[in-house]
Amino acid sequence: MVKGLYTGYTGMVNSQKRLDVISNNLANATTTGFKAEGCTTQAFDSMYAIKIKDATVGHLNQNIGSVSLGAKIGETYRNWEQCSLQATNNTYDFALAGQGFFSVEFTNKNGVTSTMYSRDGAFQMNSEGYLVTKDGDYILGEGGRIQLPTDLNELSVDSQGNIFADGQYVDTFGIVDFEDYDYIEEKTKHCLNCKVKPCSNNGCPLKNDIPTFIQLCKEGNIKKAYEVLSNTTVLGSICGRICPHEKQCQGNCVRGIKGNPVSIGEIEAYIFDEALKNEYYKNYKKGSLLTGKKIAVVGSGPAGLTCSAFLAREGAEVTIYEKYSKLGGILRHGIPEFRLDRKILDETINSILELGINVKTNYELGKDGILETLKKDYDAIFIGMGANVPLKMNIEGEELEGVYGGNLLLERSIHPNYEGKSVAVIGGGNVAIDCARTIKRMGAKKVYIIYRRAEKQMPAEQKEIEAAKSENIEFLFQNNIVKILGDKKVQRIECIKTELIKKEGETREVPVNIENSNYILDMDFVIMALGSKVEEKIVNNLGLKLNNKGYIQIDERYKTSDDKVYSGGDLTGQKATVAWAARAGREAAKSIIEDLK
Repeated sequence: MVKGLYTGYTGMVNSQKRLDVISNNLANATTTGFKAEGCTTQAFDSMYAIKIKDATVGHLNQNIGSVSLGAKIGETYRNWEQCSLQATNNTYDFALAGQGFFSVEFTNKNGVTSTMYSRDGAFQMNSEGYLVTKDGDYILGEGGRIQLPTDLNELSVDSQGNIFADGQYVDTFGIVDFEDYDYIEEKTKHCLNCKVKPCSNNGCPLKNDIPTFIQLCKEGNIKKAYEVLSNTTVLGSICGRICPHEKQCQGNCVRGIKGNPVSIGEIEAYIFDEALKNEYYKNYKKGSLLTGKKIAVVGSGPAGLTCSAFLAREGAEVTIYEKYSKLGGILRHGIPEFRLDRKILDETINSILELGINVKTNYELGKDGILETLKKDYDAIFIGMGANVPLKMNIEGEELEGVYGGNLLLERSIHPNYEGKSVAVIGGGNVAIDCARTIKRMGAKKVYIIYRRAEKQMPAEQKEIEAAKSENIEFLFQNNIVKILGDKKVQRIECIKTELIKKEGETREVPVNIENSNYILDMDFVIMALGSKVEEKIVNNLGLKLNNKGYIQIDERYKTSDDKVYSGGDLTGQKATVAWAARAGREAAKSIIEDLK
């Protein structure tokens, strides 16, 4: 009975939506420039009933059954194909043959003006000679509002959109085209513009004003959306692509409670990509609070780049010191190119350097120079170097040939020959996934990811996990490696199965080895992707106070024990994600500005 009720209900909802779409298409059949919608149907796979509490199995959630739910709306889409053109004999009627949109200066009921885009070319000329829509909104050309002589006799337009009044050139239509017509409309329309902004306040480490920039996208004002975003970040094209959105902004989206969250990351990346393409960043008006101040930034990862940008915006003379020949830090040397296009990275870095930032490469603080020298030459110093020493498990065989640190492999891009080999990657974060996918691309016959907890507990992004699965990478969840075997080099590994137990005082279930569940796997290489730590020698050489875990000690303003020195990111033991590192760089910059202004 329950199954029948669910099936009947979903069928009615499906039919109602389809009727709504058809009715809307019919109602707008005579609307100039209207594009019809369609919808697809998608079957529900199953609905799972969950045991919330059951003393027989502790507090583990257990599936107790499934029921078919019939069907749901899979997608509502718009048909952007070119329709037939109609001759109207109206002087001010225009049509676009092919792709593109007219640009319209639109003013809403609140008096806010933005640029919108339309295929409706049914224009009019107002009393002042301006070309307007039927609602009175101004049509835009390359020179702004298009104004015609009020006493014109003949109006003509060539194939390039050039407008001529009585044979004299007036302006050119501001025709705009998009790579993806559905992008702005379909990706942004689902946002509820929540007043409490859980996506921003609870989810985004950078506190980006997400509802505002999405609303500006809805209105077609990409430039303004970029201006809003750039108040809090300079890495939108990067964070929009590689941040763990389902654990941050999208994980806190109200839409996600009963459906799919808004695609916040994609929208953010799109805005910044458009800004890079159109060079909006060149219009940034620099302040003068730090004019005459010299600041050194050590490290060019997300923390260093962000700190440099916010300091340079206030007029400071900023110099970035980087140990490699190219800027980017972990963005270049820790994230594979298949996840972060190097063209996007280079364009982002160039947009930051456009602020007038100096660069000194092949310089490593603690090896090539000392902090005391920088203190003599600069008014303030920000240290944002990454942690690159791989963590170890301290198990038998870890010293054998063929055991590598995952972050070092990615950072240095120096790999052994994996062709036809079996490789075990130990860990559950994005570094483990990146290593496994990289190694698979380099010809490995078999790649395992061994993780001692369950899939739902993996810190890696779900989309990256699914991508790895699609590439035939085998996941061994609730398994642990206890020994690496071989004669001088790796030949086998000994693993053991684990169970998850909720221990008193622990916030999450703890993996515990199951006795007598050991087994052996033939293996050629073992990659330890367990995280990384700072290089003690370099940190100790800085002469700064360290905390009890060996990280640089900072206060709430990112200031170290030295009044001239600030730090953030890996060296301080903070959260190791791109967005959190960028936040550290930004907040440190704010503190420097406040102290030096």
